[in-house]
Amino acid sequence: MRIVQITVLFFLLTGCLNEPDCLITSTNLVKIYFKKDSKTPREITFTKINASGLSTDFYAEQKVTAVLLPVDPQATETTFTFYFEGRTETMHLNYLKKSEIISANCGAFTNYTGLTVSESTFELFNITNTQLLINAPSNLEIFVE
Repeated sequence: MRIVQITVLFFLLTGCLNEPDCLITSTNLVKIYFKKDSKTPREITFTKINASGLSTDFYAEQKVTAVLLPVDPQATETTFTFYFEGRTETMHLNYLKKSEIISANCGAFTNYTGLTVSESTFELFNITNTQLLINAPSNLEIFVE
């Protein structure tokens, strides 16, 4: 009897492995943290943040230490303009897009990788993760005095 139970359990578990995992962890959101130094967060009250190719203002009149901003899904580059504390700063991000199909049941998704900063008016920044993922702690740290 014990052998029958183990055999049935084996076939049930291996049957689940025939279908691919439909869990998609890719996102079009870049996670940016603002810092005073490598260990201290910097709280900023934004007037607004704009993203090229998108008509929405983000984080208008909000005080934050981190932001989630969408990259333009129709392009391979996005320029963010940050308005805060009487300043206007810009950062131009480049990235690669690759459409991937997991299976017919799961469908397709776009994977954003190769994140780079091609231009920035911020003097100090650090790319912490070049792939845009839901579970990534951050993609970019910007150091603001």
